[in-house]
Amino acid sequence: MKAISPFSSIKKRSATVIENPNKPGWVTIFVKGAPEVILDMCQSIQGSNGIVQLSPDLQDEIRREVDSMAAKPLRVISFAYWTMEEEEWNSTFEQAGKEFEQALDDRLIAFTFLGAFGMQDPLRKNVKSVVNAIKQKGHVNVRMISGDHIETAKKVAYKAGILSDEDLQKPNSVMDADDFRTMVGPIEQ
Repeated sequence: MKAISPFSSIKKRSATVIENPNKPGWVTIFVKGAPEVILDMCQSIQGSNGIVQLSPDLQDEIRREVDSMAAKPLRVISFAYWTMEEEEWNSTFEQAGKEFEQALDDRLIAFTFLGAFGMQDPLRKNVKSVVNAIKQKGHVNVRMISGDHIETAKKVAYKAGILSDEDLQKPNSVMDADDFRTMVGPIEQ
């Protein structure tokens, strides 16, 4: 293995670089993460007939399918890859003296989308009753922070009793991280 970029909740992706076992002298960078992040990194898609250009229409179709899976609610993860000659890898990443993370961020433009899958992550049995007890007996206003797709987070919060039917009608009862940061300001470090 050449390098690893661990999962980052800010970047919403991870990456692994390996020597390609089927093509000596080549490396493959595999990425996985949030579909909206992975799709933005891709220019092509691996289909049953080979690799084809990832058109805006096809991206929109994939996004609709991801939204549909997320609304069930399923946790959706996407995968992509990029193959390059080891010589290019060495000159771009190793000999350039850059950190792998920064060099990878600079080059996230030419991946091939492999697909997305949704997995079920059911609530534990007592979650809804605990949330209700905390809200009623503890007089606590319960909020949830999630790195999941916004539709998945909304459905999970509803099932857990964190959001009510009334809450779902209110603006800003559910928001993504960018909207939240805009509303409250950036985190000072």
